[in-house]
Amino acid sequence: TQFDLDKTKAREHILKGLVIALEDIDNVIELIKKAPDGPTAMQGLMENYNLDEIQSKEILNTRLQRLTGLEVSKIKEEEDECIKTIAELESILASDEKKYAIIKDELTEIKNKYKDKIMINSNNLSTNSSEINIKINVFLKFQHLQKFQLMMKI
Repeated sequence: TQFDLDKTKAREHILKGLVIALEDIDNVIELIKKAPDGPTAMQGLMENYNLDEIQSKEILNTRLQRLTGLEVSKIKEEEDECIKTIAELESILASDEKKYAIIKDELTEIKNKYKDKIMINSNNLSTNSSEINIKINVFLKFQHLQKFQLMMKI
């Protein structure tokens, strides 16, 4: 959830810059046209519109096709959606109850998905079925995280 929050905040930051540029698009285009090179145009955007380097680069990399009315409205809608998602993810991260509910749902999903592949060591078998489920769920979640970490390293 923290990963998703960071990713969504980064996207929303870029969209904010695009919206700022789109609100004064004629002057932005003029500034870019008059700049002798990309770095100068980027510097001009940063100074005139209080943008950072990431936002300025995104503006310079934006295709002119995205400046149509429909695309502008899509950008604003995406920004609004990012803001809602950020609020939802921050709410989850602030609540242990919500985090545990999500973990429980994910573990149940993993358990159901891999129930045919679960191997139980009979030496460690307990008579308490909830304890077995917890051990299996934790083992599967741990394996899932290891695979995810391996994918992130690649």
